[in-house]
Amino acid sequence: MQFWKRICLLLIVLFCPIGVHAKIVFLYTPTPFGKERAIYVMDDNGRNKTRVFEGKPYQWNTQWTPTGQIFFSILNTMHRINPDGTGLEELADLHDEGGFRSLALSPDGKKVVFDRVERIDGKLVGSVHVLEIGTGQIRKIADDTFFAGVDWSPDGRQIVYPTSLGLNDGTGGNSLWVMNADGRKKREIVSPPPAGGVNISLWEPHWSPDSQRIVYTQEDWVWEPHEKGLAFIRKGYSIVICDKNGKTIRRLDVPKNLRAAGFAWMDGGKSIVFNGREKLLNKLWPKGKEYPPLNIYKYDLRTDELVPLTNHPGDANCIDWIRDDVLPVDPRGKKKVMWGAIKE
Repeated sequence: MQFWKRICLLLIVLFCPIGVHAKIVFLYTPTPFGKERAIYVMDDNGRNKTRVFEGKPYQWNTQWTPTGQIFFSILNTMHRINPDGTGLEELADLHDEGGFRSLALSPDGKKVVFDRVERIDGKLVGSVHVLEIGTGQIRKIADDTFFAGVDWSPDGRQIVYPTSLGLNDGTGGNSLWVMNADGRKKREIVSPPPAGGVNISLWEPHWSPDSQRIVYTQEDWVWEPHEKGLAFIRKGYSIVICDKNGKTIRRLDVPKNLRAAGFAWMDGGKSIVFNGREKLLNKLWPKGKEYPPLNIYKYDLRTDELVPLTNHPGDANCIDWIRDDVLPVDPRGKKKVMWGAIKE
């Protein structure tokens, strides 16, 4: 009898790990829109916040690699570091190649898709490129893009990206496109509305784990008369989930003034984590008024429950989620800092 009890306990330990928490990586700056940023990791319930890499200006694009390291950029260079703060490595320097804006790793971690702004025939034009990390080779795969997020599908087959924003060309906004990972078979999946009404801007598209859905932010806005001409007036924000062909599946039940700035899927596609900042609707932001912080929220797609994971005075940017059993080292092994220390 004792033998079988021991066997059962062994099976529980092997197949039902206790106390395992998935992790969220993010960038933190003590003040809204601040330049001094540091990389942090926390449990996906918002606890055990740990500083991984000391603050430096212009850090951006933090995300997990397939092997549980942290990928990030500083200005026009790309880097990788272990979640305990060791093993910092520069992967690429694109200063002489025109730099980049947003980027995403391929599922195998060997390539990076990124967008940038180029000057063509005297005009600034957005474009999408793919970098081979091992060789440094760069290949352009799309033009007429807008640097508001580009993402590689987890199955490695497709890339989603927004087109150039139609602020001044008389259109009703921008659109979302999907293409094969090699740049072929480009197709529009979400179109802008007709001109003359409420315009839309589509931001930060992000694939679901099964590569079948895309979550993105929709901003509704209009031009209204102002003492100095026309003013850009925000009317509201939505978090939208569509299928890979652009058909809307659902709009999440979040406050209309909460602007989501980036997404990561959690729990096998059952939840979404995002950065959110409260915005002022239907009028201009008062001159000199301080901006509210950018906090991290979790949205349960099964219950429509919205839960804040952070509550701080600064900005938490560039989030990503990973299962704890993928990490090569424990983030709590070094530089443990509680949230109260961050506020100081």
